[in-house]
Amino acid sequence: MFKPIFRSKYMFIGFAGFATAILLFFAVETVYAETIVPSDFISVDTVWEKSGNPYVIENDVNIVDGATLTIKAGVNIIGRYAEDSEPEFRPGIYINGGHLRIEGKGLGDNRVKINAIRSVSVKNGSAFIGNADIRGGNGVLFENARVIIATTTIGETAQAISSKKSEVYVEGSRIEENTNGIVVKADQVFQFRADQLPNTGGIGNALEMELPIVPSFHIQDSSLANNQGMSLNNQASFSTDARDNWWGSPGGPQRSGPNRIGGSVESGPWLLVEPPLDPGVETEEVKQCCSSILFIPGFEGTRLYIKEKPNFGTTTNRLWEPFGNGDVEKLYLDSNGSSTNPGIFAGDPIGWAYGYWNEDIYDSFLKSLDSLKGENKIAEWKVFGYDWRKPIAEVVAGRQLKENSSESLIETVEDLASRSKTGKVTLIAHSNGGLVTKYLVKTLVDMGKESLIDTVISVAVPYLGTPATVLGLLHGYDQALLKGFLLNEATARTMGKNMPSVYSLLPSREYFSHVFSPTIAFASTSVPGINPGKYPQEIKTFEDQTSFLADLKNGRATTSDADVSRAIKGNQLLMAAADVLHGMLDPFSWPATIARWGIIGWNAATSKGIVYKNDKDNVVYSASKTDFGDGTVVAPSASYNAGETVALDLKTESEIDKNEITHANILEASSTQVLIKEVVTNPVNKSSIQLPPAMSWGEPDYSKETFSSLIVSTHSPVELHIYDSEGRHTGTIAPPPGVEEGFITAYENKIPGSSFDRFAEGEGEYATYVYLPDDTGQKYSVSISGTGVGSATLRVERMKDGGAVESIEYSLPVTPLTVATTTVTSATTGTTPANLASSTLPIQLDFDGNGSVDTTVHAGTEFDPILQMELIRKTVTTLLGNIERSQQLDKRLVRLEDLIKKGKLPKVKKVAVKIENKIGHIKAKKLTDQDKELIIHMIEAMVAEFE
Repeated sequence: MFKPIFRSKYMFIGFAGFATAILLFFAVETVYAETIVPSDFISVDTVWEKSGNPYVIENDVNIVDGATLTIKAGVNIIGRYAEDSEPEFRPGIYINGGHLRIEGKGLGDNRVKINAIRSVSVKNGSAFIGNADIRGGNGVLFENARVIIATTTIGETAQAISSKKSEVYVEGSRIEENTNGIVVKADQVFQFRADQLPNTGGIGNALEMELPIVPSFHIQDSSLANNQGMSLNNQASFSTDARDNWWGSPGGPQRSGPNRIGGSVESGPWLLVEPPLDPGVETEEVKQCCSSILFIPGFEGTRLYIKEKPNFGTTTNRLWEPFGNGDVEKLYLDSNGSSTNPGIFAGDPIGWAYGYWNEDIYDSFLKSLDSLKGENKIAEWKVFGYDWRKPIAEVVAGRQLKENSSESLIETVEDLASRSKTGKVTLIAHSNGGLVTKYLVKTLVDMGKESLIDTVISVAVPYLGTPATVLGLLHGYDQALLKGFLLNEATARTMGKNMPSVYSLLPSREYFSHVFSPTIAFASTSVPGINPGKYPQEIKTFEDQTSFLADLKNGRATTSDADVSRAIKGNQLLMAAADVLHGMLDPFSWPATIARWGIIGWNAATSKGIVYKNDKDNVVYSASKTDFGDGTVVAPSASYNAGETVALDLKTESEIDKNEITHANILEASSTQVLIKEVVTNPVNKSSIQLPPAMSWGEPDYSKETFSSLIVSTHSPVELHIYDSEGRHTGTIAPPPGVEEGFITAYENKIPGSSFDRFAEGEGEYATYVYLPDDTGQKYSVSISGTGVGSATLRVERMKDGGAVESIEYSLPVTPLTVATTTVTSATTGTTPANLASSTLPIQLDFDGNGSVDTTVHAGTEFDPILQMELIRKTVTTLLGNIERSQQLDKRLVRLEDLIKKGKLPKVKKVAVKIENKIGHIKAKKLTDQDKELIIHMIEAMVAEFE
C-alpha cells in the first residue's frame, strides 16, 4: 500500500533532488500594489516572495534550461489579459526542462493562491506543490515530470490535473468542483517504419523510450468530490493507486454518473468521512526524514572480475559467480592472505545467481530501495561492492578496484551524506558486510566523522563469528556458493584456507562468553586420526579452538586438497590477524548518536559445532545443529550489541512468502523489507512500528532449545529427494547450464523448515542429510535415485535436543537406473510421535528403472549381496539383450554369486565402485547407447574388484 510521504498527518517535506542548482535568491522589484511578471524566457533560478504581491501574469511565463521557479508562502498570482492579446488568450506558467517549487504554509494568508491563469504546466522537469489553492483555467498539467502535490486545493478548473508519462504523488489535497478531476493519459511510445520517417534514424520517437522516470500516479488521504464529469480517468497502461481517499460519500467511488472513475483504478479501501485540509506545519521529525542509504553486501555477495588477454585484445571475465574450477583458482590467495592475481576488481552485488537461475539473492531487495527512492522517501541509495576476500580493515581503509577506477568506502559515505536530506547516511549491512560496517563506523569515530551516520541496520551479521565457518575451513563443508548451490568442497576449502575474511568469520574470543556449547567435539576422548587424546573432548574456549584449527599439537596428518573428509591445518598467521580484528570490534562501543537495529534469523537448522567419530576405521564428521540460527549464523552472534533486535522466524517466513528464506537471501524476505522501510522512513521509535507476523521483538528464548527434526540420510552412490504432501521438494536439482561438470551441486529446500547437507566420507564419496520438521503431522515421500553401481544406505533418525531418540536403516543395491521409494511420517504437534519402525513403509525398489517394483526392502534387513547379483544380472540382460558380451558378463556374475554363497567374499557389502566423475541418475526411458555403455562399464568394473 502507498504509505504517506509527508509525516505528521498531511505534513510535507521537500523533494530532494528536484532542484538541480542552488537557489539564487534575489529581490523582485515591487511596484507598490502589484508586480507585473515579464513574459521573457527565464533561464536562471527565480524566487517570488510575498512582498511582491500580487504577481500579475499578462503573458506566458516560461522557465527553461534547468532553472527553478520558487514561489514562497503567501504569494498571490493572478492572470490578466494583456490589452493587445487575442480575446480567448489566457496566460500561464510553463516549466519546460526546469523545476517548480510552491512552498505555501498552513492555512490563510500563508498559502499560495493562483487564480484565473490558463494552466501551470511542467514538461521534462519536476514540481513540488505544497499548501496552494489553484482556481480556474485548465488546472495543472504534467508530461515527463516528477511531481509531488501536498495539502493543495484545485477547483473550478476544466481539468484539475493532467498527467502524461509522469510520476505523480498527491496527498492530503482536494480535487473538487471541477469539470473533470484527474486524467492520467496513455503512456505508450510508438514506433514507425524507417522508410516512413527517414530522418529519425529508423526508429522514430522510440529514441525517447528511455524515460527519466517510470510513469505512475498515486493519490492518498485526499478528497475527490463534486466534479461534474469524471473524478479520475486513467487511460494509461498501469493501474492508478487511489486508495484511502474520500469520494464525496461513504459509498466510495462510482463507475457512472458525476464524479465517476474510469480505467484501471485501485480505489479500495476508501475513507468514510472527508479528511481535513491539514495546515502542514513541518516538525523537526519531518525535517530529519530521511537519510540516503548505503548497502554493504555479505560474503561472496559481490561479483568479481578480471581483465585478461587470451590471444589478442582485452577481455573482461567474470570469476564470481564462477563457472568452473579455473575461475575459482584465479581467486586463490597466498599464505600471507594476498591475492595471487592482483588484477581482480569488484562489480555489482548479485541479484540473481548466474543472472537468472534458481532464487534471487539481492534482486527484490535492491528493487525495494528503488521504490523508496521512487516514493521520495530517500534521496538516493548506493551499493558498495567490494572484494570480500580481503581483510575487513583493507576493505574500509583502502580503495576497491573497479573496472576503470577505484572506490573508497569512506569517500562514498561522505559523498552520499553531502547530498542527503539530513546530511547523514543510513547503513544497511548483510552478513560479512556487518563486520565491514562496524569497522567503518569505528574508523569514522576515530576521524571525528561519526555524525555522517544516523542508523545502522544489520541483517544476519555474524558479529562474533559462527561455527559453520569451522566446518567450512576444515572440510569445505556447506560452502553454499550463493543460495541453492554447494561449491565443490575441495575447491571451496582451497580457496578459503588463505582468505583473511574467512578467519574473521570464525567464533571469536567473545563468542565463548555468550555461547557455551562446544564448536568442536569428539565422540570419545580419543579419535585416532583426528584427536589422539591431545585435545579436550569438547572444545569450548578460544585458545583450544585455535590450537585445534592450526593443529598446534600435531594430532593429525597432512591431507591432500582433494580429500575433504580429512581436516586441513588452518593458517595460524591469519587466525592471529582475525583475533586482533575482533579485539578491536567486539568491545567497540557504538556512538549513542547512531540508532542501531539488528534483524536476526532463527528456526532454521544451523550448525553450532562439528563432531568427529570413528566409523569402521574411518574418521567421519557431522554437524551438531540448533534451530537458533538462520542456517549459517547462530542467533546470539547476530544479535550481539546490534541495538534494537528483531527476530525473524524463517520457517514461518518461508511459508508466508512461498519461498525458501535462509541466511543467503534473508533480505529477500517480505518481512525484512517491510521493517527496513519502516525504520528508514519513520522516526526510529519502536512504538511506531508494527512488526509483520513472522517477526518478534528481541531475541528468541534460548532457554527453550528444543531442536527436533527427522533426519533422512543416504550414503553413496545415490541422490536423495524428499517431497511433502503439497509436492514441495528438498534435494538436488540440475545446475545452471554452462557450469563445469562436477563443479557444484545444486539443491533446493522448498519444504518449509527443511535443510540440505552433504558431508564427505572419503575421497569422492559423500553422505547426504536432509533435516525435516517433526511437528507438522506431514507424510514425507522419500525417493532415492542411483548414481553408481554398489550398495547404498538409507537412514531415518528422530532427533530431539541434540540427540537421536530412535532410528531405522535400510541397505539396498543400486545402479544408475535404480529408483527406491518410501514414506516417513512426522509427529503431530502436542502428541507422542509414532514409532519410526511402524510408521515408515518398506522401500519399494525398482532396480532397473522400468517402472515396476523388483523387490521390497525392509528396515533392519542385512544387505543381501545375492539379491544384488540377481538384480544386476537382470539389468545386464535388459540393457544388452542376448548378445555375446551379455552372456560373458552374466557368466562372470554367476561365478561371483557362487563365491558369495560360499562365503568367500565377506567384504562385498563394503565395496562400491568409485566413479571418478559422478554421473547422476539416468532415467531408463531416456537411455542412450552411451548411457547403456556407461552402466555396463561400471558393472564390469565392480565385478573386476572381486576377480
